[in-house]
Formats: sequence, structure tokens, C-alpha cells
Amino acid sequence: MQERFASANGGAAIAGFIAFVSVVVMAFAGTSTLFLILAGLGSAGALVLGIVAMNRAGSAAAKSSEVAAQAKEAEAALATAHAERDAVQADAEAASAEAAEQGALLEAVGRTQGWISFDLDAKVLEANEVFLGAMGYSADEIKGLPHSTFCDPAYASSREYDAFWGRLKAGEAVTGKFTRFAKDGSEVIIRAAYNPVVGEDGAPKKFVKFLTVVTKEERTAQEAARKGVAFEKTSVATVIVDAEQRIIDANDAFLALVSEQSEAFAERWSGIARGSMVGETLHVAGADLSAQAGLFAEGRHTDDLDAGERKFSINAAPVFSKKGDYEGSVVEWRDVTASLTRDALLKAFDTTQALIEFSVDGTIRDANDNFLAAVGYEKDEIVGQHHRMFVTADDARSDEYRAFWNKLAEGEAQSGRFERVSKDGEAVWLQATYIPVKDRSGKVFKIVKSAADITASEVAERDRVAVLEAVDRTQAVIEFDLEGRILRANDAFLSTVGYSLDEIVGEHHRIFVDSAYAASNEYRAFWEKLASGEYDAGRYERLGKNGDTIVIQAAYNPIFDASGKPVRVMKFATDITEVESLAREAIFKGSAFQQSAAPMIVVARDGSVEHVNEAAKGFFGSRTEAFGTAFDEITGAAIGDLHADLAGVVGRVASTDEHPLVIDSDAGELKICISASPIADEAGEVIGSVLQWEDVTEARVSVGMIQAFGQSQALIEFSPEGVIEKANANFLDAVGYSEEQVVGQHHRMFVTEEYAQSSEYRDFWAALARGESSAGKYERVRNGGEPLFLQATYTPITDAHGVVYKVVKSAADITAMELQAQADEAERQRQDDVQERVVTMLAEGLDRLSDGDFGFEILDHFPEEYQQLRYDFNAAVTKLRNSEEQREVIASEQNHVVERLATALEELSEGVLTCQIDDAFSGQYEKLRVDFNGAIAQLRDVMGSIAETATHISTGAGQITLAADDLSKRTENQAATLEETAAALDEITSTVRQTADGAKEVNTVATDTRAEAQESGEVVRSAVSAMGEIEKSSTQISQIIGVIDDIAFQTNLLALNAGVEAARAGDAGRGFAVVAQEVRALAQRSSDAAKEIKELISTSSEQVSRGVDLVGRAGEALGEIVGRVENVSALVSEIAASAQEQSISLAEVNAAMNKMDQVTQQNAAMVEESTAASHTLAEASGKLIEKVGHFETGVKIETAKTAAPRAAEPADEEEAATPPPVHQQREAAQAFFAGAGGAAEELDDDNWEEF
Repeated sequence: MQERFASANGGAAIAGFIAFVSVVVMAFAGTSTLFLILAGLGSAGALVLGIVAMNRAGSAAAKSSEVAAQAKEAEAALATAHAERDAVQADAEAASAEAAEQGALLEAVGRTQGWISFDLDAKVLEANEVFLGAMGYSADEIKGLPHSTFCDPAYASSREYDAFWGRLKAGEAVTGKFTRFAKDGSEVIIRAAYNPVVGEDGAPKKFVKFLTVVTKEERTAQEAARKGVAFEKTSVATVIVDAEQRIIDANDAFLALVSEQSEAFAERWSGIARGSMVGETLHVAGADLSAQAGLFAEGRHTDDLDAGERKFSINAAPVFSKKGDYEGSVVEWRDVTASLTRDALLKAFDTTQALIEFSVDGTIRDANDNFLAAVGYEKDEIVGQHHRMFVTADDARSDEYRAFWNKLAEGEAQSGRFERVSKDGEAVWLQATYIPVKDRSGKVFKIVKSAADITASEVAERDRVAVLEAVDRTQAVIEFDLEGRILRANDAFLSTVGYSLDEIVGEHHRIFVDSAYAASNEYRAFWEKLASGEYDAGRYERLGKNGDTIVIQAAYNPIFDASGKPVRVMKFATDITEVESLAREAIFKGSAFQQSAAPMIVVARDGSVEHVNEAAKGFFGSRTEAFGTAFDEITGAAIGDLHADLAGVVGRVASTDEHPLVIDSDAGELKICISASPIADEAGEVIGSVLQWEDVTEARVSVGMIQAFGQSQALIEFSPEGVIEKANANFLDAVGYSEEQVVGQHHRMFVTEEYAQSSEYRDFWAALARGESSAGKYERVRNGGEPLFLQATYTPITDAHGVVYKVVKSAADITAMELQAQADEAERQRQDDVQERVVTMLAEGLDRLSDGDFGFEILDHFPEEYQQLRYDFNAAVTKLRNSEEQREVIASEQNHVVERLATALEELSEGVLTCQIDDAFSGQYEKLRVDFNGAIAQLRDVMGSIAETATHISTGAGQITLAADDLSKRTENQAATLEETAAALDEITSTVRQTADGAKEVNTVATDTRAEAQESGEVVRSAVSAMGEIEKSSTQISQIIGVIDDIAFQTNLLALNAGVEAARAGDAGRGFAVVAQEVRALAQRSSDAAKEIKELISTSSEQVSRGVDLVGRAGEALGEIVGRVENVSALVSEIAASAQEQSISLAEVNAAMNKMDQVTQQNAAMVEESTAASHTLAEASGKLIEKVGHFETGVKIETAKTAAPRAAEPADEEEAATPPPVHQQREAAQAFFAGAGGAAEELDDDNWEEF
């Protein structure tokens, strides 16, 4: 019992000790110094705490009985806790196994599904790797982000968004397709389910979203829809065939073509013509369908086909699968019957007609060779000029000419016979038609003139013509055992395969695959792989209940138990059959779009170009100049930048019911027709547009030209054998027949019987049947037998294979001109006879004159129109007789003048400048004599002046030579002196540079010393501060020791009281009395230790105070040192700066001295050149005087004496007595200026030396 009591009292003491520690810690929780003291005291501190605990033990003893009772209750509770622990452990193991299974399921879902969780404020808690990878975030980045981060800002601030989260917070799950945005701003489309996770109270505590990223599939579907619209809306007839050449689709344009040309299609492709064309084979090339498939699979194939009387052109482009297998072809059809005929007519038209093109104001834009030949110009001579260059000035200013062009500008064609002017000014007669060419709006944008040059054909003229839970709701889910038997499936899966749950539970997975695959080793290996715990994911083809093929994107995930052993297989699948179908459709329709020969562009809702087919790239690339922009890359550009008329085209298409919307536009000189068709989404909202482009410039010009051609020309069509098929009114009027009388008849009805039976006529039609055209002037017979003359062209029209299937003849009736030409020929022959008789008589007269017979005259009468010619000839002969006599007198006077001039010139050539012609000349030659004498006098004066000037030059040249010699010597001396000076400066510069470098190093050392002194000052100041803190801490510790001493005293008193109480207790308190005695002893020892510590701290405080005083004095001394070092550093810095400036200045002086040295050397060289030049000048002036001396001028010329060369330079000792050359030149200059007028001032020596 005593042991239990002691144990209880010991427990109370321990409890009291713990309570004391708690009180002390709470009391001093804000004072860090206490913990330092306790740590320093070590065992002594522990002893003090123990004494305090013993002091509290008395009160704890009173509660010992209560503690013992509580101990028994604790033992019973402990036994109960052990039992409950075992139960909880069993439940935990079961929960762990279930959690492991659920974790395996979530892990399987997480490999194929993205998931993310949010708190009630819609902020991210966590997300798996699938979600993070799709959105481009890391786990650390995404945590805490609001859900609105992934949404469009406009949507995130909308009521719809608030309602979305309202539904979730109300506990309602939300599923569907959503558009979200990744970290880089890219759009991500998902199919997702938002699931509230509820607590025990039924309220949501967080939200979990499961998702599948379907961006690629959605893009594929959208692209398929847009290209599908392009396929359906294009005006190009297009049909799609599979690999077996069976038709699987055809657009509206093809159906319309088949309907319009039903007879032609029925003749060759009866299955297509019946209308039920899907499934029909399309046989258009090759010996059989397999050969056709092989031909189409090789690449783009074009061909021309005949069907009855129609001509078709096809363009087949192959379609390949992702694996590169041939899947079929996209075939475009065009009816080219009319275009072939039109092209042949235009070719024949350009070959036979003279064509020229004008702008509306009459400015020439182009002309063909026939027109240029007619007017005699080159093309570059007329392009850009006005039409008035072909008419006379009077016609160009006339009211009729202005009215003519006004009518053309208003769209009124003009035709007739026109007189024009060629390049050489000759009259050119043209039978022409001016055709205004209009755009779709009816506005004239150019004039085309077709003409026939009828000048060469007896003035005839022709006309001319002018382009998990959410997974269950959103995914098909099915569960198998490891052998493949179905355990369960969700509604989405059952809906996909068409079974009910009862029909498949217990069945094997093989019911969803074909029998051949189910029996294969590949299928067995597939399930063995799953049973071993490996998951499998990919694209699979399965069979529905009705036998239809279903394409799924799926993942087979093994589910593991707590031990990691596979127990079943969970499959998550998405039905992508529609997507696959759309992708396949996209391949075909996309290929139809890309391979189409029609230029097409797909424009998005915002007006940006999304897709451009190859035909469009070629269309714009070949028309860069017209559009004014090089379209290297159209995709992504704004359609308004491509052409201003197309800005906002999508909105215009959406706002009209007229589809396609036809837009006429200009691109330079081109006329462009654009057909815009809408692209709508599932809701019918227009989200883009398909633009089909066509250059209609030539087509519209061609139509106008052909219409004008038909109005101005006589046209008739024949079969290749010559049977008449059709004729226009102009031709029928010319031949005098009706259409019923000629159609079906042979061409021979228009020729004579003799010509019709000739081999020439047979050869004529044989050549046309071979494709050889014929043009020229032809004589034919009218209905009444009258002759008919035609200027005509026979043009064979061929099909795509080059076979002639008709002959077109265009002609102009020139009968009247031909008859007039015959009459003109007879008149011309009469004129030729008259001219021949006149020429003969004139030739006889000219022969007589050439023989010198000036007495001949023509006495015979000429015809009246040549009579004046006879009078003029006889008058000319009379004048020739009179002029012969005057010629002999003039010749005599000329001989006298020539002889006298020859004599004077001979004297001049000998240098005699005093010669004169004194004899007067007759008449007009007298001025020649006076001018000669004047010229000799002026020459004599000039030569005298030259001689005098040469003498002065010679004298000056001698003086210049002497001065130049002196200057050369002095310059050499100066150059030597400068060279020595430059060398001395180099040495001084080097010395100063070394001094500057030394000063710079001293400055660096001084700067470092100052920095170190400053750092030392900072250290001393820190030390002073630290010593102050130590002194303060010592004082605090002394105070705390006093408190501990007081505690020890109180503890001693408490222990004494405890001993007294123990004594009163008798034997029961004996054990406690021993403990109290020990506590008293410990309290006494603590008191003694506290006193010793207090004494030590007092001593330490005194020493610290002395240390603080010493450190302070050291800090003051260091402060003074720092100031002195700073002054020294400043002085050294100034010295270094001054030395550096001196070094730079000396370097500049040295550079200037070197420059002076170079200039002096150059001056020396120039002085040498001047000296040489002065010597040359002196020699040349002497020679000049010698040459001038050869001339006799009547004045005596004295030869100047050239100054002798300067003697050798005196010796060095004599140089001091001889004035420097510069002083001599100064004196010479002073003398010169004084002689010039005495106005020059005497030059000062000092000033001259400065010079």
C-alpha cells in the first residue's frame, strides 16, 4: 500500500512538474531570452523545475484517490477499445480492398478519360494527366484556377454560365458538348459530364468532370460539311464513283446536265439517263471497268467523249484512303459542244478579219496583224493613241465623228463602209462593224471593231469582232469477365449495338465481331493479353444486332483486385461510325473541292479564307498583274483584301434568298464573275460561303463578237460532205434563196455545172473534210443565174479527236465592187496608152538636149491633160540656150582672182607678213581682196605681240627658277627639323603615358584602401552595437537569476512546510518528509548556484563595459583613418586625371606634328615639281621667241637673256650672312608692288615670318 501511495504521489509530482512547465512556458512565451537561459543552465534548470513541481505535489496528493479510481475505469475502457480496434481494423481491410478496386477502375478511366475536380467556388482542386495534356497546364499551375479560365470571357460573364453552375450546385449533373480554351489560347472541343459529389447531408461538397476531347473529330465534321456544301453548290457537274466505278453521289449540277442532255446520255449511258444513277457503273474510259479503275488510280485523267451530237469533257481525280489505297474518283463533266464551235469560229474570225480594240473614249488598246497590215503601222505605234489617227483632221473635228463615238459609248453598234487613213497617208477603205462590249450590268467597257480591208480587193471592206458517371452517360460502357463473357452494359452501349441487356448478359464478346475474326489466333491473343492485365485501346470495327458495321474508338481496361490480380475487363467506347462516314465523305468531297477545275474558295463567317483549291491558286497566280497583288498564300487572308467587292460577302449571302449570289467585278481590265453559295450549320445558320470564280472577259467579248459577226456576215454551215445544214439571212439575201430551198441541198447548187463536175471542185471539198481551211474570192451563181462574187472563208470545225464534223463559211458580197473593178480596169488601160505616147515624145526631146542640140522643140500636139507639159519643156530649152553665153564671161573673171590670191598665199607661206593685194577685183570678188589684206594685217600685229610677250615670259621664268631652287633647299631643311621634332615628341608622349598609367594604378590602390577602411569602420560599428546588446543581455540575465534565487528561497520554505506536515502525518508522511528534505537540499544548492552565477555575470558586465569603451575608441580612430584615406584617394584621382589629360594632349600634338611632317614632305615634293616646271617654262619661252623670229613683221625682235642657274649653295658657315630665300622673295614682291603703283606697304619682318 505504501508503494502504491508512493507511486501515486510520484505521479502527482510528475503531473505537478508538467503543470509548472506549462505555466512557465505560457508566462514567458513572448520572451526568447528565457529559453536561452534555460538552455544555458542545463541540469541546474531542470533541478529548479523539479523543485517547483515538488512544491505543487501537496495539492496533487489530495487527488490521489480519485486518480486510482480513474485508473480502474481506464483499464476497462482499454479492453473495450481493443475490441473496437479489432473490429475497425477488419472494416478498414475490407474498405481498403474496395478502395483498391475502385482505384483500379478510376485508373483505367484516367488512362482514356480526362477528369478534373472543382470546389464549391468553382476553383480547381486537381486534374489527371489526360486533362492537363489536353489543356497545356502542369498540376501546380492549374490548382486553384477558376473554371472560367477555360471559357470564353463573354460566356463566363453571361447568365447562361451562372445558370450552368446553379444547376451543379443544386445537385444536378450536366452533360453535353462544350468549347473550352487551352493555356495557349487554342480552342478545345470536349464531350463532358459535370457530376456533383454530395456529402452525408445530401449537399454537394465538390464537383468532378469526366471528359473526352473531340476537337479533331469536330474539325473533321465541320470541314466535311463545308466541303460538302462546296461540292453540292458548285456549278461544275460532278459525280463521285467508288473503286468499282459505281456512282455513290452526284451534285445538282450533274443532275441538271443529265436532265438537259437526256437524249445524249440515253444514247451512251442509258443507266445514268434513267435517273436512278446511284449504284450504276460509270464507263467512260478503258476497255473495261477494271482498266478504267487502273487508269483513274494513276492520277488526274482528262478525256473528251462523244454522246450523240454532244461533246463532253471529263476531268477525273483519284481519291485515296489514309493508307494510300485507291477508294474511287471525283469526275467533273462539261458540255463543250458550244465552246468548240465558238472557238473554231473565233479562230477563223481572227484569221480572216482585221480586229482592233478601243476603250470607251476611243483610245486604242490592241490590234491584230490583219489590221496592222491594213493600216501599215506597228502595234506599239498605235496602242495608247486615239482612233482619230486613222481619220482626216476635218473628220476628227466634225459633229458626225463625235456623235459616232457617243453612240458607241451608249451601246449602239455601228457598221458600214468607212474611209480611213493609213500610216503613209493613203486612203484605206474598210467594211467594218464597231461592237460595244457590255458587262453583266449592261455598261459598255470597251469597243471591238471587226473589219475587212477592201482597199486591196477593189476597195472592199469586211466586219471584225471584238474567268465515370459522366462516362456512363456519355460513353458506351460494357464489362466482361477475363474470358470475355459479358457481365453488364450501359444504355449508351446497348443503343449503339441495338441489343437489350437481357440479350447479351452471359454471352461472349464474339457476338460483336464477324465469325472469321472470332475464330482467328489474333482474337484469342487479344483476350489473352487482357486477361494478363494489359490494356488495349484503338479503333475497332464491330457488328450491331442487325449486322451493320459499327466503328468505335475504345479502350479495354483490366480491373485489378487489392492484390493486383486482374478480375474483369471494363471497356469504354465512343461510336465514331458517323465521324468515319463524315471523314470518308470529307475525303471524297474534299477531293472534289481540291481537284475541281473550277476555282473555288471557302470563306469563314469572319471573312477569312479557310480553304483554297488548286484551280483557284492557278487562277490568281496567272492574273497577278490584273489583281495588283502577288497571292503567294491566300489561306488565312481576309477576303476583302483579295478583292474590295467581296468585303462582307458572307453577310450578303446570308441576307438573301437568291443562291448562288452572283457578283460581277473588275480586276484590272478583266471581267470576273463570282458565284457565292452559303455554308450552313446544323441549325441552318450561315457560317461561311463558297466562292466560285470565273474569268468571263473573253466569253463576253466572244459573245458580242459572234453576235456582231452574225449580223454583219453571210454565214452558212455544211456537213463535211458539203450538204447545207443552216444559213443566216445575210447569206440567203445574197444568193436569192429561202432557207427551205437550200437546207439539205448540196453546195454545188451555187456553182456552174462545169465547175461542179471538175476535179478541182472535188479536191476543194476533200481538203475541207481533212480539216484544211480555205479563204479567198469566189465566183458563185445566184438563184436567177446572175454571177455572184464573194470574199469568203471556209472553216472546218473539229471535235476533241480532231475529226471534222461540220464546215462553217463566212462571206461578204463583193459583186458590185467586182463589176466596178472591171469597169475601172478598162479606163486604166486607156490612160496607159495615152501616157506611153507622151513619154515617148519627151524621151526623144531629152536625148536631143543631152547631145547639145538646144534648138530642138516639141511641135506635135499632146492630149489636153498633158498639153502644159509640152509648153514647159519648150520654155526650159530656151533658158538653157541663153545661160551658156553668160557662163563664159564669169569663167574669165574667176581665173584672174584665183591667180592673184595664189601669189599672195605663196608669200604668206614663206613667213612674209607684209604682203598685200593692191590690184582691185571686179564685182563680187572685191570683198574677197579687202578681207584677205585685213587678215594679213591682223596676223602681223598678233605675231608682234606674241614675240614681245615671249620675251617677258622668258625673263620671269628665269627669276622663278632661282626662287624655286632656294625654296626647295629651305623646304628640305624644314622637313629634316620637323622629323627630329616629331621623334622627340614621341619620346615625351611615351614618358607621359607611363606616368599616367602609374597614376592610374596608384588611384586604384587608393580606392581599394578607402573601401577596406570603410568596411573596417562598419565592422567596428557593428562590434560596438553587439557589445551594447551583450551588456544589455547581461543585465537581463542578472535580473532573471535574482528571480531564480527568490524561487529557490520560496521552494526551501515550501519544502520546510512540507516536512512539518509530514511530521504531523507520522509514519504515513515519513516518505514524503524524506522527499521534502531532498527538495530543501536542492533548493539550497540552486540558491548557491544562482549567487555564483550572479557574481560571474556582474564581473562579465564590467568587462563588457570596458570592451564597449575600447571598441568605441577604435571605431573613432578608424573613422579618422577613413577620412584621411578618402582625401588621399581624391588627390591621387586628380593626379591620375591630369596625367591622362597630358598624355592625350601630347598624343594630339604628336599627331599634329606628324601631319605637319607629312605636309612638309609633300610641299618639298611640290617644290621640286615647281622647280622642274620653271626650268621647262624658261626653255619653252626661249624656243617660242626663236619660232616667232622666223616671221617678217617689220619690227625687230630682241632675244631675252635667260637668268643663269643659281650657283651652288654656300657652305654652312656662310648661310648666316646670306638672307634666306623667303626674305629674297619678300623683297622681290615688295619691288613688284611698288613698281605697280607704289601703293604696296613695306612688309614687316615679323609678319612675313608668321606668313
